[in-house]
Amino acid sequence: MRTNTDALPPIKLWRDRFPEKFAPLSHARALIDIIATTNSIPVENLISPESVRRICWSPPSGSTLNRDEAGVRSALASLGARPWQIDLVAGALADALLEREPLIIEEPAAVEDPVAETTAESE
Repeated sequence: MRTNTDALPPIKLWRDRFPEKFAPLSHARALIDIIATTNSIPVENLISPESVRRICWSPPSGSTLNRDEAGVRSALASLGARPWQIDLVAGALADALLEREPLIIEEPAAVEDPVAETTAESE
């Protein structure tokens, strides 16, 4: 059972209120997406999003100053990640924890609906 003391703030607050936590999280998510795609594993099976958020929120001591894959491996194991999951994502998470600026993901351009345009023109 989780108490209020170990609940993380909602993700939507991280960008504005906790940018130092959001920056590594944005990079971690992108790297994990790549790893999942490369290995044909659904992201949520590769590593739990909760584990990624927890590590970005409370990174292993010193891991935001120097790359610390061993610390990340230990943290993932303590959060219940399986050895194969740790092997796949620990390096990427260790890299992400060093990031200071959030990854900017461009929103795809709106695709106009040609059917709607044709219908509107014919009326």
